[in-house]
Amino acid sequence: MAVESPSPAVKLSPRRTPGAPGTFLDKSVYHSEAFARLENERLWPAAWQMVCREQDLESLGSFVTYDILDETVVVLRSSDTEIKAFHNVCQHRGRRLLEGCGKTQRLFCKYHGWRWKLDGSIDRIPWRDDFTNVADADVALEPVKVGLWQGWVFISLDPDVQPLEDYLRPISAALAPFRQDQMRYRWRRSVMLDANWKVALEAFMEAYHAQCTHNHMEPYTDGRTVCDIHGLHGMFRDSEIRLPLGVPSPLTDLPTPDDLRPNIAKFFEQLDVTLQALVTPADARGAQRILTEVPEDAEFSEIMVRLGAFQHEEALKEGIERPPITYDDVRRAGQDWHIFPNMVLLPAPDSFLVYRSRPDGRNVDRCRFDVFVLQRYGPGQEPDIDAVTQVVEDWRDADWPKIFEQDFINIADVHSGMKSSGFRGSVTNPIQEAVVANFHRQLKRVVVDGEAVVQGEMKA
Repeated sequence: MAVESPSPAVKLSPRRTPGAPGTFLDKSVYHSEAFARLENERLWPAAWQMVCREQDLESLGSFVTYDILDETVVVLRSSDTEIKAFHNVCQHRGRRLLEGCGKTQRLFCKYHGWRWKLDGSIDRIPWRDDFTNVADADVALEPVKVGLWQGWVFISLDPDVQPLEDYLRPISAALAPFRQDQMRYRWRRSVMLDANWKVALEAFMEAYHAQCTHNHMEPYTDGRTVCDIHGLHGMFRDSEIRLPLGVPSPLTDLPTPDDLRPNIAKFFEQLDVTLQALVTPADARGAQRILTEVPEDAEFSEIMVRLGAFQHEEALKEGIERPPITYDDVRRAGQDWHIFPNMVLLPAPDSFLVYRSRPDGRNVDRCRFDVFVLQRYGPGQEPDIDAVTQVVEDWRDADWPKIFEQDFINIADVHSGMKSSGFRGSVTNPIQEAVVANFHRQLKRVVVDGEAVVQGEMKA
C-alpha cells in the first residue's frame, strides 16, 4: 500500500525511499482503517490463533473464551480426552453464552434458557414442542477448528485451515526438545495498550532495541543478533560475531574484564530480577555459584560448562527433571520466534516467554496484549493459576518487571509518533530486524494480495 499523503499544509523534503529492498515499512498499515478492514476480512478469519494453555482446561467443563473483532469463541474440555471449540453464541437469538474463563456443566443462554451440552449438542429448549420444524442438529453449537501443540491450544475460524502441525513448520521441530507441555504458568498478565496490535507485537520481534531501551544489560552481554526467515514465520538468534557472555557490549566502551565470572553471574541476576522470565530462580542461584566454585583464571568454556552443571543441580534440588536438552538444541531454538500472525515465543531450557497481540475490536489505536511466562516445576510445586494472573485495562495497574515497563513506554510513543506527517515509514535493520520486515511481507501477501494463510514446504 502507498504511504498516505501528509496534510497539504505540511511540506516534506524530497527524499528517496531509504534502506535495502523490502526493509522500508509503510506506516499506513498501522493507522489505516482501510488496511484494518482487509485484515478483518482476510487475516483473522483464516489464520491459526493461540487461545490458552491446556493447563487452563485440565478439568471437565473448564472453558476459556477468546474474542477477535466481532467473533467470540469458547474453548472447553468436553471430555477427559478431548478439547472442543464453538462459536460462543446462542443458536436461538444470538446472545453471547459465556464470559472470561471458568468451569461449567452446560452452556446456558440467559435470554430464553436454551442450553447445550459440552459436546455442543442441544440439551434443553423451553417449550420444545413449539419448534416443530427445528431438528436438534439444526441448533447445535457451531464448531470451531482446534489445534494442540506442546501444551498450547489454538483455534482457526476457517474449517479448511492448513493442519496446525504443517502451519508450525519448522518451529515444532526446533522447540520439541524443550517439552513446553511439561511447563506451567509462572505468571501471566493481560492489558490494553494504546497502540495498534502490530506496533505492540513488533517490539518483541527483535533485540536491536535492547542496547538502548534495556541498556542496564549492556555491561554484561553483547546483544547482537541475526535473523532467519521461515515462510510465514521468523526467528532471531545470536550473531556469529557476538562476543562471549560476560564481555560488555562494544557500544559501552567498557573494558573486557580479566575475570568474566562476575559479569556472567550479574547477567543472570539482572534477568531474574528485571524480566522474571527465561531465567528461573534456580538458574540465578546456579550462576552465583560460579563466583565461589570456579577458579578466577578459568577459561570461558570451563565457566560455561560448570554454569550449566550448577543450574541443573539447583533445579534438581527443587525436584525439577529437565529433558535431555543439548547445546545444539539450544542453538537451533534461537532466542525468539514470531509465529504468524500474532504470537511471539522466546525459548529457554526451563522457561518460555510468550506474547500475544490482537485488535481491540475495530479500533486501530488500541490492542489487547497478553504475556505468558512458563516455567518447569517440581511435582506439585507450580503456583495456582489465579494467584499469578492479572487482567487490567491500564498496564500501569499491574505488577511488571522493569524490562516490560521500558517496552510499554516505547510502544505508546512509537504508535503516536508514527502519526506525525514528518514520519514516512520504518527503516528497519536488514540484519537484526529482518523478522519485522518479513512480517510485513507476509501481511501484504495475505491482506493486500489476497493469498492464503499457508506455510509452504520448509527445506530440511
